[in-house]
Amino acid sequence: MKAQTINRHQLLRGQFAGEETIRPPWSVNELAFTEKCTRCYQCANVCHSNIIVKGSGGFPEISFKRQGCDFCEACVQACPEDVLHTGKQSAWQHTAVINDDCFSVQGIVCRSCDEICESRAIQIKPGIAGRIQVILNAAACNGCGECVHVCPAGAIKISKDSAMGKNHE
Repeated sequence: MKAQTINRHQLLRGQFAGEETIRPPWSVNELAFTEKCTRCYQCANVCHSNIIVKGSGGFPEISFKRQGCDFCEACVQACPEDVLHTGKQSAWQHTAVINDDCFSVQGIVCRSCDEICESRAIQIKPGIAGRIQVILNAAACNGCGECVHVCPAGAIKISKDSAMGKNHE
């Protein structure tokens, strides 16, 4: 059994699964975001993907349960506060993480994430002795989250810690 760690903020918010909060794309750092964001939800109102939801503390956060982000920048343009900036190199520093519940890793044919990944960051290839290799190229992953909602095993999450990304060979 794996030990699970959560921080104080997660404990006080009842996030016992250690879920990581993902703010809208191009957000400033967490402290500045929670200080400046007025929770007006202008960003959520214009998000055609409907991935910006009311999160802990009433602040906007991202949920990839239904769809991924196409980085249209509508949220940035709608934000009346100074918490979203497209001047950053990328929308966020998040990447996909695939855990061992992945059907392909278990030997069950599934290519859902591989087929939807536009950046080709996830690739499924045949391996030795019929084993499947699920290869995640964290450098190519833009963290859009499209792979999350299509995964029938719920084996993919988006995380800031790209070192957690696994190559299953």
